Amino acid sequence: MKDAHYKGAENLGRGVEYQYPHDFDNGWVLQQYLPDRIKNKQYFHPKQNGQEKYFSKVFNRLETLKRKWLKLLLSFKAIFFLSLSIKLHF
Repeated sequence: MKDAHYKGAENLGRGVEYQYPHDFDNGWVLQQYLPDRIKNKQYFHPKQNGQEKYFSKVFNRLETLKRKWLKLLLSFKAIFFLSLSIKLHF
């Protein structure tokens, strides 16, 4: 994601499809923030002591929710395209 707060950023395609998480009820939105080449890289490796133990639980919970959302989204996409293909055959 590239900075999009300045005049003319939209003309350069910056921040065009960005969804502001605070605009959503749960404060979270399924959205890719990093470039493809590093999107799956994990930079935070919490230890299992002190506050990091808590952060580890939160991080793992968010990752679990993200996987569930992705699975659900892919299911909806599959159903949608299947329904399109059925409609096209009739």
